[in-house]
Amino acid sequence: MAQCTGCGAALAPSAQWCTQCYLPVTGAAPRAPAGVPDAPSIMSGTWQQSASAGPTPMIQTRWKKTPTTFGPVGRVVCTVLLFLPLPLMIAWTVISGGLGIIGLGAWAGVVMPMALRDVWKAGSLPAG
Repeated sequence: MAQCTGCGAALAPSAQWCTQCYLPVTGAAPRAPAGVPDAPSIMSGTWQQSASAGPTPMIQTRWKKTPTTFGPVGRVVCTVLLFLPLPLMIAWTVISGGLGIIGLGAWAGVVMPMALRDVWKAGSLPAG
């Protein structure tokens, strides 16, 4: 089994990203963790100089699919699905004489803001 070059976690043969540190998997030799000039190689047990001068530059995007976020279509679909229960909750509150106000308030004031913030959170992609 392969190991992540950043944190040393075991990786599946087809993995493209490390599931612990979220670094992209590359075929390059192991490199030192960020901030450590010299570190022992996990694979060979020898000391190596860090090949990179610093962390990989990343860009923030809301309009491209990343390994940890939806693309624009998925985000719009999730947003529409979050708004679908609102008319039913409003109708139930009116018909029941106000009994549904607590559920409506919890949905519109707690669940939707948290869900929309998570759905529309910017994802990170390597620059380039």
